[in-house]
Amino acid sequence: MNRLTQEVRDDCRSNPKCPRQILVEIARKKQDRSMISLYSKYKESGLTTGEIRKERQPHEPKTELEIVKGAAKNLNIRKTRILSLELTALSGEEKSRPTGEIDQLSQQLTGRLNEIISRLQPPQLA
Repeated sequence: MNRLTQEVRDDCRSNPKCPRQILVEIARKKQDRSMISLYSKYKESGLTTGEIRKERQPHEPKTELEIVKGAAKNLNIRKTRILSLELTALSGEEKSRPTGEIDQLSQQLTGRLNEIISRLQPPQLA
């Protein structure tokens, strides 16, 4: 409730009939303008808590392709960070400690990425 914008709070003071649960759902919005927009919809059409909850949630789930594209983008960001690491500043012991973890992660990623690639490729004709 503390996250509600001042505009919504002021309006609720003049209209105390707004249910607390409605305000809680509105306060879960991340941006102020989203809270104001949702509160306006509530006032205009009398949305229920369930309807407000649906407004708050994404309308369509991501497709598998969108998920793969997002993962590829994240991996590219990580690759850039890894390439920018300054390993010369580390001592021999500091370098050897994470080697096993990095090797294990590399093997897991390679296996999973190969699975994804094989699922994305069109089937081979015999």
